[in-house]
Amino acid sequence: MGWASWNHYFCDYDEKTIREQADALVSTGMRDAGYKYLIIQECIAPRRDTKGNLVVDSARFPSGIRELAAYIHKLGLKAGIYTDIGRNTCYPDPKFQGSYGHEQQDADTFAAWGIDLVEMDYCNRVETHSGRWVYERMAEAIKKTGRPMIFSLCSWGNEQPWEWAQGKAQMWRTDLDISFEKNHVEWDRVVRNFESGSAHSVFSGPESWNDADMLEIGNPGLNDTEAQAQMSMWAISPRRCWLVQT
Repeated sequence: MGWASWNHYFCDYDEKTIREQADALVSTGMRDAGYKYLIIQECIAPRRDTKGNLVVDSARFPSGIRELAAYIHKLGLKAGIYTDIGRNTCYPDPKFQGSYGHEQQDADTFAAWGIDLVEMDYCNRVETHSGRWVYERMAEAIKKTGRPMIFSLCSWGNEQPWEWAQGKAQMWRTDLDISFEKNHVEWDRVVRNFESGSAHSVFSGPESWNDADMLEIGNPGLNDTEAQAQMSMWAISPRRCWLVQT
């Protein structure tokens, strides 16, 4: 369980935002309640250097990801990072680097940064390869780094990952994003994602979890009763939970 940046901030964040959220997980008691992962989502590396290494957005991360992960670790939390199966991630403009063709290189970079969880999205799939092909390459690359990193496979339920991802990823999305708008969610999407996860509950088990996407408590669009209901629904689901804000 943990906190993830996308649904509340989209790309309107920087390393100060991430540090403040890490502090909040501690000060509110969420860390001690088990919410220990903090995932930096989207808008991370706008380009690669001449050797193909990711070049992090220096304006957004002036201290670099390694130092940011070290700060997260110092608070007793774990750091997550975001990438994609395509050459670019989902954000349309400006574009940011995905991991297609650089799976081992990026996995090695994430390990060197001190990352504990890798989330891989499904945008811009290269037509000559299935998403599964890229996900399996990244899963193998993560293992080869020698660093324990949870692999979160975010295919939105495409290609039925629950049927083949066991032993490759520790979690996989069972449906579309729970919200397509910044800082807003609709109740019917909460129900849709809960039902999708429930339909595939037989595939969940230790190190193999369905992912119905984020908890939206605190984001506009849900009333108090709906927010409480989502917390209850996610708690009884065989899955993991990401907060969108603290």
